[in-house]
Amino acid sequence: MNHLGKTEVFLNRFALRPLNPEELRPWRLEVVLDPPPGREEVYPLLAQVARRAGGVTVRMGDGLASWSPPEVLVLEGTLARMGQTYAYRLYPKGRRPLDPKDPGERSVLSALARRLLQERLRRLEGVWVEGLAVYRREHARGPGWRVLGGAVLDLWVSDSGAFLLEVDPAYRILCEMSLEAWLAQGHPLPKRVRNAYDRRTWELLRLGEEDPKELPLPGGLSLLDYHASKGRLQGREGGRVAWVADPKDPRKPIPHLTGLLVPVLTLEDLHEEEGSLALSLPWEERRRRTREIASWIGRRLGLGTPEAVRAQAYRLSIPKLMGRRAVSKPADALRVGFYRAQETALALLRLDGAQGWPEFLRRALLRAFGASGASLRLHTLHAHPSQGLAFREALRKAKEEGVQAVLVLTPPMAWEDRNRLKALLLREGLPSQILNVPLREEERHRWENALLGLLAKAGLQVVALSGAYPAELAVGLGLPSKLPCTPEGAGEGREEP
Repeated sequence: MNHLGKTEVFLNRFALRPLNPEELRPWRLEVVLDPPPGREEVYPLLAQVARRAGGVTVRMGDGLASWSPPEVLVLEGTLARMGQTYAYRLYPKGRRPLDPKDPGERSVLSALARRLLQERLRRLEGVWVEGLAVYRREHARGPGWRVLGGAVLDLWVSDSGAFLLEVDPAYRILCEMSLEAWLAQGHPLPKRVRNAYDRRTWELLRLGEEDPKELPLPGGLSLLDYHASKGRLQGREGGRVAWVADPKDPRKPIPHLTGLLVPVLTLEDLHEEEGSLALSLPWEERRRRTREIASWIGRRLGLGTPEAVRAQAYRLSIPKLMGRRAVSKPADALRVGFYRAQETALALLRLDGAQGWPEFLRRALLRAFGASGASLRLHTLHAHPSQGLAFREALRKAKEEGVQAVLVLTPPMAWEDRNRLKALLLREGLPSQILNVPLREEERHRWENALLGLLAKAGLQVVALSGAYPAELAVGLGLPSKLPCTPEGAGEGREEP
């Protein structure tokens, strides 16, 4: 491997205090389930029992381990899984020493550490906590939304028996209005929503036309009366019916109210604001903030003073990216030519009421293929998905004419409609690239990224790495001074790749 020498680097991991003698000897709990479950159901049920028991409790083999004393745990109760109700009872069996040098026993200690982190975070006040993520400061604000800065955390146990904390700076976009108010501003349906009265999230399937006063629920109450009986309509308008689904069981639609739901937003929903959000951090600022969060967690959770973990790393020479000739970024291949190109046919589908290829897109594609020494045919689909059979016939005809991929120009669509359209095109053997309109020629980053995705789906190799690599595919991560995406992957804020 060609490299420029070794250097010392700081990881986003921090060494904390060693586990104390009691933490190295968690309580062991025997579990009895009635009726006895099938073999494939045992482990999922034990995980449920661990959560139901409370405290810092996790599965260990065919029983449980806990850092919480048995007297504070819920030692008996019932739970349900796959339509079956089980009664459980826990029998404390004393403490069991675990050796962090043993991989299996260390994994139990790490699971306990992670549960400890989750439980301690849940009790913090004045911050926004979601699972193992904590957000402490407001980063940006807009009409009906704000962005909080914080970190996604993880905690585990090293083979030396000490806590290790991992800190990834992250952002969380929060919507401050109901789904009904969000839609009233002209926004498309978001992919996910959460309850306005708690933090449970749902997949948003569609809006319903039913009257919430008349839509009956099991038990006899209407949808509106049910939520009113729970006190959820005090100071809120119920709004319309929205059909949602639990992400774990998306096949079961559940009626809800748009006035009691809040959009879960991504950067794609706020694409017009992406330039002002500036979510990427310069290296020194990222390091400073990571250490600050680690110190705060160490203090608040009683885990000691964090010490950054250092490691030796190799400095590699910068790889050379090649289109038809050397380029600094993939989009440059649209100007100098592709690494490997062949005769290509592309089609355009417009769902915005306009006609034909936008001139700047047509010009960019013709220039790229001219620089690549390959021919290009541009088609237009004169049909609409709502036409059913006629639309499918238009797709089949395009496929017969050699079209390899379809660019879709459309106003923002609900995720359900977007995925349905992409699936419909794929059934006819046509991959698609969706690009939202309005679209301006000055928004070069948006349409160039979309064209690169379209061309890759059409089978062209736009760029390659020069030199010998021990793999057929390399994944590159660009690190410009400002990234338009959230580090935790909450949303990209650009068109799909």
